[in-house]
Amino acid sequence: MAALDRPGVRVAALDGFSVAAGNSPSRAIITFLGHSSYQIDTPQGVRAITDYNGVNGFGRKPDIVTMNNAHSTHFTDDPEDGIAYVLRGWPSQPGETEAKHDVQLKDMKVWNVPTNARDWGGQAARINGNSIFIYAIADL
Repeated sequence: MAALDRPGVRVAALDGFSVAAGNSPSRAIITFLGHSSYQIDTPQGVRAITDYNGVNGFGRKPDIVTMNNAHSTHFTDDPEDGIAYVLRGWPSQPGETEAKHDVQLKDMKVWNVPTNARDWGGQAARINGNSIFIYAIADL
């Protein structure tokens, strides 16, 4: 059975889709922006973009962006000015051994779990060299 034939399964699209827990009136809108980037808009108006690369995105500036360094298309070294929280998934300050993020903005909480990653072009592991980000939104 193809994904399009399954009840409740939606293909990523630029028009966004609404997500709610049970009968909750709170709804988040998740929009596929391209490649690996998604835009998440919360009921209280917080906007986050995942795998922010400075290219994928439209409309108003995000409040929170998360980036990983699996490939160069999943981050930017030059995020737009005015983004309240730029969360890099790798150690980015001298002396850091892992990224540590735990951010709350209105009804969105974002934190990371450090992960190991293969080195670029090789098999050596970069211990805590990347992150998975978790998003908690309103009562979802």
